[in-house]
Amino acid sequence: GGDDGVTDTVSRWGQVAQRFHGTTRVEDITVAALGYQTDNGAQYCFGCRGSRCDTVLLDELAHLRELDVPVRYLSYQNAWWHTSGSAPWCVTDWDWVPAKVPMGVPEFHRRAAVPFQLYAPYLCKQTGY
Repeated sequence: GGDDGVTDTVSRWGQVAQRFHGTTRVEDITVAALGYQTDNGAQYCFGCRGSRCDTVLLDELAHLRELDVPVRYLSYQNAWWHTSGSAPWCVTDWDWVPAKVPMGVPEFHRRAAVPFQLYAPYLCKQTGY
């Protein structure tokens, strides 16, 4: 099937790569369902005012649930990771910074009760990864 365009070509290439590596396609909730984004100029992209962004976002998710908005995931792109500052947005340690997520990402995730899409732009040269 397909129209032999770019999308069809990429899809076919993906099938070839999956067969070669013995893997299968995993559903991507970020394209299959409605989510809440915190990126690209959104209120929470560069961090909330103060150090309670986790609480602010939990309040927002609760508000959306009250409105019956079926948010199925949270794309959390709040620069919550450690960076060396050697390049904008590079990640040295992909673990949360307590000042940005005071309750910790595991507790934040538990309370949000939706899957997270956790963003990492790229790794710094000084990373241990």
